[in-house]
Amino acid sequence: CLLALLGTGLTGEARGYTLESPEVKAMVNKAVAYLGSARTSNFGEGGRALVALALYKAGESKSHPKIQSGLADARKGAAKIGDFSIYNATISCIALCEIDPKGSAAEIDVTLQGLLKRQRPNGCWGYNPHTADDNSQTQYGLLCLWSCFHKGFDVPADAVERAANWLIRTQDVGGGFTYMPA
Repeated sequence: CLLALLGTGLTGEARGYTLESPEVKAMVNKAVAYLGSARTSNFGEGGRALVALALYKAGESKSHPKIQSGLADARKGAAKIGDFSIYNATISCIALCEIDPKGSAAEIDVTLQGLLKRQRPNGCWGYNPHTADDNSQTQYGLLCLWSCFHKGFDVPADAVERAANWLIRTQDVGGGFTYMPA
């Protein structure tokens, strides 16, 4: 009986959504329409860079007004890596890496160098000035390093290794991560 029950579960057809699924295409189209018409003046530089990145990844032309204005904001925001948090600067840098890595190489490099300086000796990133170690900012730091590396920028293996070791040390027993580990 057990084998028969297990066997029926294994013979069923597996289904999932893909980028070509009509439901997914409809959601993306709805998001593109919203982002294309949304007032983004209160989103901040990183938020507007994220809108540009989302529109670009959804297939909009690089000449789209929101992408162009998002790129301009990303170029400004990327240099602000020394500010209180790293969120806006890293999102800005990721958008530049994805949309215009060659035309934005100087801004990407400034962000990358600033990000490496902001990394704590234990491998994580946090607020500036330092108040606590922060896994949330660490994930953004790593995503930014990954984007830079994949676009040909020099990312020191040591920085990635220290961040990986930090995450291994701070992962909780259930497999998750806390915002600010103790």
